[in-house]
This record gives sequence, C-alpha cells and structure tokens, in this order.
Amino acid sequence: MRLNKSKVFVCAIVISLVAILSFGTLAWFTDSDTVTNKFMTADSNDDADTVFNVDIYETVPDGDDADTDPDVVDKGDNADNGVDNVYTYTNVLPGDVLVKQPVVENTGKYAQYVRVKVTVSDAAYWTALAQRDGFTLEQLFNVPADFNANWDREIAQTEYDGDTMTFVYYCKKVLNPGEKVVLFDSVNIPTTLTKEDMVDATGLGNDGFSLKLLAEAVQAKNTGNSAQEAFATVFH
Repeated sequence: MRLNKSKVFVCAIVISLVAILSFGTLAWFTDSDTVTNKFMTADSNDDADTVFNVDIYETVPDGDDADTDPDVVDKGDNADNGVDNVYTYTNVLPGDVLVKQPVVENTGKYAQYVRVKVTVSDAAYWTALAQRDGFTLEQLFNVPADFNANWDREIAQTEYDGDTMTFVYYCKKVLNPGEKVVLFDSVNIPTTLTKEDMVDATGLGNDGFSLKLLAEAVQAKNTGNSAQEAFATVFH
C-alpha cells in the first residue's frame, strides 16, 4: 500500500545532510543527533520525537580533571535545532586515557538502523604524527570487548573534508525502541607525543582539537537487510 506523504511522520533536516528523502509519495523515517568534544592541550537539549528519533549521549568526567571517574551523562543536542553540545577536556597530556563513552539510543517507536560518524579535526597534523609514530587515528578510540559484534569496522569509510577526517561506523544489528549501543569507551592520547607536538602552533596548538559525533538513523522496515543497505536505499 502506498502512503500519502501528509500521513507520514518525518523529522527535521540536520547539519548539512538532508534527513528526509522522498521516493514518489513515500517519505522515509530518518533522524540524527550530534555531540562534540573539545580537547585542550594547554591548560543536549534533548528534543525527542516520540515517533522516530535517535539520541547520542555520553558519560563524561565531572570536575576539572579529564581522567576522573565519569558521573555525568551529557546529552547531545538533537541536531534539528542546529546547536552542538560541546564538552571541553582541559590539561590533556601525552598518555592520558580520557573518559568518553558515546551511547546511541533508539528513543522513538520504530526499529531503526544506525550509523555514527566520528569527525576528527586537525586531520593533516594527526596523520603526520600517526605516520611518524606508527599508530592509526582509529587507535585513538578505545573500543569495548563487544565492538566487533555490534559495529562493522571493515565497511567503515574514511572521508576528508578540509582539515577533518570522518570515520563512519555502521551498527550491525537493528536497534529496537529503547535499545542502545556503545561505540567506544575512551579516547587515548598517544604516549609518543612530545611537548612540541602538543603545543606546536602549526599543529594541535593551544586551541586543542575536537571530536564530533553524529548519529544517524533510518527506518529498518522496507529498507534492506543491513545498515549499509538501508542507508544506501534512503540516501541514494
């Protein structure tokens, strides 16, 4: 049965991505949410849609030290209002393991496929450091034991936009209403970084670097048998 567009609930446009695509008179259910962290090397209003909605939020430290035990749940802003939720880590040193646990949750009423885009700033500088010291940017993220069971790392794409790098992770399972999944547990600052690396004005500098996470969801029904297939169907 074909649905009339006026009878289908849809969500808003987010970031620079069109979150509502139509095919004939059919409008796919989609949603997204974003959260940003800033890491300083020197020194979400949650507007849930009851029909189709995805949230991304995280456990972050409470207090001035970036490595304290987490006891604050920081909600990402639903991206349709155009405001990012930013948490700043200060006094970051080489070797620090910074508490950061992004959680993606289906807060709507329909099953959904989800993906998360993790965008790293200062990509050229980070890439040069990684090549010099023999690590990859993905090793910045400390993943949980069930990562491979929940996320498709092999299909993850690397996208470049200016001086940022974006990793795309597809959740392997359908996320039912009320279900949530964790992407990674913490951010690892490489021990190989020097003082010059951390404060170099041409590199990370006193303004630090940032990680921005964007969670996107599409309806699971009628869109395919995997997250990759579903997103290809909706964002074709």
